[in-house]
Amino acid sequence: MLGGRVEDRSLDVCLTASDRRFASELLTHHDPHRILIAVGIGGRAASRRWPLSNYAELIVRLNRHRAMQPIIVCAREEDAEAAQLADMLPVRPYILSGVPLRAACAVLELSGLFVGNDSGTVHLAAAMDCRTVVVSKHPQGGERDHANSPVRFGPRCSHYQVVQPMEGAGDCRDSCRATQPHCIRLVTVEMVVDAALDLLRQERRDGVSHELFPGSIVPAATHVTDEASLLSVARTF
Repeated sequence: MLGGRVEDRSLDVCLTASDRRFASELLTHHDPHRILIAVGIGGRAASRRWPLSNYAELIVRLNRHRAMQPIIVCAREEDAEAAQLADMLPVRPYILSGVPLRAACAVLELSGLFVGNDSGTVHLAAAMDCRTVVVSKHPQGGERDHANSPVRFGPRCSHYQVVQPMEGAGDCRDSCRATQPHCIRLVTVEMVVDAALDLLRQERRDGVSHELFPGSIVPAATHVTDEASLLSVARTF
């Protein structure tokens, strides 16, 4: 309206050396040949949450194509759900629970892929330019200006895909009106697997490597200043 021109729509989070030491300490024993896949299981509204069993199946199927190391990113009040998902996975995940935002971003910066519900964690991953798959309840062709529309609130990063139901379930037309998981259940595991593999194929074409220490054993990380805090907020199952 003021006659300005948008030159860059990307997000920006300024990480500190301490933030990156946190991520390095957390991932000290990470096998560099496994792709770090961050999984965002939360969502302010229950209707935005894809079932945990779907996330478990997603990891199982992706792990058949390329070795994966899951990182479950969640709020403290979602610890029970994170533990439930951890029990379903073929690979023991890291659980990043209730950490400061910049610390979470430092881990997302090292991740090769993020898959999650339409929530704030998606935008943290996008700010780190992590390849991002969003599982959205908003139907394709739904209202573009709706609060759940990816046209308004999709991730701002170089490589992303939003996976949506073709149309709403039941009486939902322009948007999902349910308070519990409803339209989002129409997003199949197959749809999300296809989106994730497509982004990983783009990664190979771009020649990007997300190995922390390519071709070597992961060395001991720099000491984290507040080790007790690290142990209280980041657990390995």
